[in-house]
Amino acid sequence: MKRPGANLLLPRERDKNLYEDVMDGNLYQEKILPEFKKGKNVLSITFNTDGGKVFRTPKKSVWPIQFIINEIPLKERFKAENTFVAGLWYGKGSPNMTTFLKPFADELKSLAAEGVEL
Repeated sequence: MKRPGANLLLPRERDKNLYEDVMDGNLYQEKILPEFKKGKNVLSITFNTDGGKVFRTPKKSVWPIQFIINEIPLKERFKAENTFVAGLWYGKGSPNMTTFLKPFADELKSLAAEGVEL
């Protein structure tokens, strides 16, 4: 977060007729913006996971949980250096998604409740 170009955007109220970014979405405007207006420093993320084959064997695959911080400027947000890996599964086929994503979801709940000091 200290790299050039990784400055954070401040949450803002959107033009009601214009959606340019995830920060303009209804959920962001309803959940994140009010916390920011209360004086809290807030971050939101977008995460995904998808599997891929490794080592030319169709039986083994790797599934990363990756996320980006939505408040990084759009031009910088999707660059490799601003993409974080929060988990990794390796094995036969695809993981049980409930088991695979539960630790990540539990940690997000904890961070949302307790926060983190940067």
